[in-house]
Amino acid sequence: MKRIHHMIPCLLLGVMLLAGKADLYSQMAIDVEHNSWHPITKMRDSGKLKKGIPDGEWKGWYANGSQRYLRTYSHDKYERLRQEVKKHPRFIFIPLAIEAKNDRRKLDLATNANYSIASAPFEKCLHDGLYINYSEDGMMLDSGYYKYGLREGHWEEWNSTEQTRLSGAYRHGRKTGSWTATDKTGKTRSILQYNRKGELVHQKFYE
Repeated sequence: MKRIHHMIPCLLLGVMLLAGKADLYSQMAIDVEHNSWHPITKMRDSGKLKKGIPDGEWKGWYANGSQRYLRTYSHDKYERLRQEVKKHPRFIFIPLAIEAKNDRRKLDLATNANYSIASAPFEKCLHDGLYINYSEDGMMLDSGYYKYGLREGHWEEWNSTEQTRLSGAYRHGRKTGSWTATDKTGKTRSILQYNRKGELVHQKFYE
């Protein structure tokens, strides 16, 4: 009988140690550094996954080694957004969550991995921070910031077909105020005016 009583604490300790290891392995499995490569050991993309959701800065490269993109994600804000969507409308304050109450497709699009990166190594994400795309020859295609999944503040967008660069501001994912289109020499080609709904209301062209 005494031998059994002595064995019980040892068994409990063993279970606790095994549980601790299980938690450690679980943590290692869900919080990982992701890296992938092009052939001949050139890096293709790199970033951190937290519970399967990208978190922090991610970078991607073309096969020639030049940078392809920079993304900034937030796992915590992704979870906060998901929880806020479930609340009563009067207690929702995140713009994307407000829009999702009226049209769930907007939330699904904004958090879809394919909207962010083609063939992404994750299914869901939330942009929050600096966002940049580059062409294969190193030219910046667009750059700006996201906040809770929507474009916010100053942005630059390059239209390579028309050889013009657009610059202006976003508010809650919609273009707002004055946007200026300049050619590759820096000369102003047009000024576009948007209202608070993101609708183009006026455009002036220059020779």
